[in-house]
Amino acid sequence: MPKGNPNPVQSAEFQGSQYQAQDSDVYEFPLSKKDTSVKLPQDLDDVLRAMDSKKKAAWIRRTLYNAAREQGMLTG
Repeated sequence: MPKGNPNPVQSAEFQGSQYQAQDSDVYEFPLSKKDTSVKLPQDLDDVLRAMDSKKKAAWIRRTLYNAAREQGMLTG
């Protein structure tokens, strides 16, 4: 017998906040469809986990992008 709510109700507020684009005003390039993950040194991980999640994502993207440009891996 299936379990769960057979008639779920989601508020308009909940539905509007489900799939928000993050940091869309921070960069002007499209995001990859796939996530990338890496293990970090513990001290850096501690600092990043203490950051607000939206600010953290933007900071990581901006830092990696700028480093790749500075090292000649990207043009533009």
